Amino acid sequence: MVATGFQSRKNTNGVHANLPGVLKGRNVAGLGACEPKVTAVGGIYIDVKPTEAYVDGNMVSAKGWTGLAAFMRECLNVLGTKKHPQLSDRAG
Repeated sequence: MVATGFQSRKNTNGVHANLPGVLKGRNVAGLGACEPKVTAVGGIYIDVKPTEAYVDGNMVSAKGWTGLAAFMRECLNVLGTKKHPQLSDRAG
């Protein structure tokens, strides 16, 4: 899964490979099946653990649903979202 802020009609395995220049020179995490598509458009495939996410500038990527928590956390970080102090106290 990749969050780039772009919408696409033709999204293959979560990678916006059909948008010119979006992945060129960028590090992208994803399922192994996505590697050829990422490299075909000039991206650099990064193999992360299934529960991790990868951030390259303003782009967040992960392998799949098992990385969703990390993916969402990193998306919020990229957007500059802060945790509310009272909500942080409730964890645990």
